[in-house]
Amino acid sequence: MYNTTAFLYERTCAFEVPQTTCEEIHAALLQAGVHPPGLLGDLGAGTGLMSILFAERGWHIHGVERSLAMIAEAENKKIQLPQAVQSRLHWTEGDITRFEMPEGLLLDAAVCLCNTINHLVEWPQVEGFIRSAYNALKPNGVLILDSDTVTTFERFFDHAPVVVWDDGIHRMTRTCRFDGSSGRAHHTAILERHDETGWTTVSEEGMPLQYHQEPKLYEAFLAQGFIVESGEPYNPFPVLYQGIIPKLLWVLRKPA
Repeated sequence: MYNTTAFLYERTCAFEVPQTTCEEIHAALLQAGVHPPGLLGDLGAGTGLMSILFAERGWHIHGVERSLAMIAEAENKKIQLPQAVQSRLHWTEGDITRFEMPEGLLLDAAVCLCNTINHLVEWPQVEGFIRSAYNALKPNGVLILDSDTVTTFERFFDHAPVVVWDDGIHRMTRTCRFDGSSGRAHHTAILERHDETGWTTVSEEGMPLQYHQEPKLYEAFLAQGFIVESGEPYNPFPVLYQGIIPKLLWVLRKPA
């Protein structure tokens, strides 16, 4: 997903308040002892929304994103920013399950937010991501990531077709089904465009998501060599996520 629908991503996936999330994660980075103007990896950078917010706080950003359409959206926003912020932003096409840093560069810290780890549906992908992130960090570097709880999958990733966008020109309908026995959810997004003949289907994209059990993630982090400094309940959007624990926020450190 997000190849033909990248231009609607920020309008239809608002499960968090970006400014608030950035402030909370920025505070967690400071508490962990890493500060701008360090080099911050945005792993699964998407349309660059969080990258830009962190760059505005003084971080130099190395973003990794596999969708060229999403990177194009990010670059379109970048050129509208002050030059000082632009100079701190860099995105590269890559797979976060097997990426490497450019020669001579390592990250002071990295973030992997907005349930990106749950987009890695096969366990070897998760292990590859953890290994790649570990290798990309400087000694004593910090990785902060969130993972969705099973409650979020049950409440939000299992629904009949819903129109999530309709501006009279484009219409997107999204369906999601969750299999509790496997922990696998599957989104389907149908994008239509309206012209003088009516609505015509432009694309149909699918996207699987996987619930990863928290103890299994914890053991995988330790197995790679990370120090797990915390794995705490996290609610990035209390207005939406009422009465539940939607995520865990993990703070991991590569030993010095």
